[in-house]
Amino acid sequence: MEERNQQSKKAKIHFTRLIIAMVLLTIAFVVINLILFKSSDFIYHQLIFLLFYLGVSLYLFLRLFMTFQIFIRNEALLEENTKQHMQELKLFTNNLIKQRKEIQKMLKETTELSNKLLEQNLKLQNAQEKVSQEREKFAILFEASQLIASSWDLEQVLPRIMELANKLVDFKTGRILLPENGYLTIKCCYGYDKNMTEVSKVKIGEGITGIAALNQEIIIVEDVLNDPRYIKEIDDTQAEVALPLIYQGELLGIFDIQDTKPFAWSDYHENISDILVLFGNFTAMVLHNSSTYTELKNSYVSIIKALAKAIDAKDPYTHGHCERVKDISLQIGRKLSLDPRDLEELEFAALLHDIGKIGLPEAILYKPGLLTPLEFEVIKSHPTIGANMIGDIPFLERIKRIIEEHHERIDGTGYPQGIKGRQMDFLAKIIGVADAIDAMMTKRPYRSAQNALFVINELERCNGSQFDPLVTEIAKTIVIDELEKMNLA
Repeated sequence: MEERNQQSKKAKIHFTRLIIAMVLLTIAFVVINLILFKSSDFIYHQLIFLLFYLGVSLYLFLRLFMTFQIFIRNEALLEENTKQHMQELKLFTNNLIKQRKEIQKMLKETTELSNKLLEQNLKLQNAQEKVSQEREKFAILFEASQLIASSWDLEQVLPRIMELANKLVDFKTGRILLPENGYLTIKCCYGYDKNMTEVSKVKIGEGITGIAALNQEIIIVEDVLNDPRYIKEIDDTQAEVALPLIYQGELLGIFDIQDTKPFAWSDYHENISDILVLFGNFTAMVLHNSSTYTELKNSYVSIIKALAKAIDAKDPYTHGHCERVKDISLQIGRKLSLDPRDLEELEFAALLHDIGKIGLPEAILYKPGLLTPLEFEVIKSHPTIGANMIGDIPFLERIKRIIEEHHERIDGTGYPQGIKGRQMDFLAKIIGVADAIDAMMTKRPYRSAQNALFVINELERCNGSQFDPLVTEIAKTIVIDELEKMNLA
């Protein structure tokens, strides 16, 4: 196409040059004829020049004609090519328009698909949030169920239950009340003023809490100010839930929560009552198990005290020994800041530490003089006998070990197993020191009672070999305190 355009352009230039040449040649012929050939003598010459002129003109005409033909042919080809290119351009333009429409259609479909994906993603996120909420909710319920058997001490369990409840249902104040003589008294609370908890009591049948206890049905109130059952206790309270804690048809307590705004039940509003009731059932089982444990523990304590009295009755010279060892052991334990569970086990173990002596011959127990090596071996068997006597009672499993180890020594020369300090139960170390203190300060068949200074010297002498150093230091302070009391008296 470009080459043809160049040819056409050259043909136009050549055609123009030929025309100019012919014009110039004609002008030259006329001028020469007028100037040179005026007379008749030059007719021959004029004829010759005319022929030359005609020849040159014919040549130029033929060249002009050929150039014109080339020009016409190139113009036709150019027009044909132009039409072809216009058709191609039109086709290309149509294709572009078609592709544009297809692209717009695809873009529209892509946008719609993207919107659908965003919508599905939003639904998926909402579903994940719901699943997360459900998982958290069931995790709370599961942990609450685990608390049923985790501990029997309400002082430890109920605050944790209150924390779990606050995760399940966000509230400002909460309390667990136990029924007592027609009233509900606070056992555990959250967000309450301390002075209020000491005097606050709810009569069963009065207020939202009391009515829930009377009817043993959950009560959920979103606007307490418009509820005639509400009795004002805390300023700005707007919503309240009173949940009865029932086990086998018996009301064990009320779980009561209040907030300054309506409770945010989230997406599980419809079944929140069922969830709260389930949570209340777990709490009721904790209260029931604690009550059962308390009754069982009291029975064991009665048995233990009876056994301790039997031990004292067996040996009149050690009458009251187990009680005194218990008192000294608890003093040491409290100074060491032992937790309540350890103090309880320490108390029981101290009362029963000599229970094995019930199985020893009275002749050896009552013997006024020194024991023979064989008799002493019999005496040394009482920790093992005592441990075997209570070995089948799960409640006294650790106490069994303490009884068996209370005559062991830090240096490993004690009995009956000869274990060293690191292998001993720490409570056994306390009872070992308390037992030795009472043994030295009371009269025995083979010697008189020793004074406090003697006891302090013996504790220092045996410190690190027979007795644990930490326990020994605490025990010395107790003996010194007793000595100062005696001097003041």
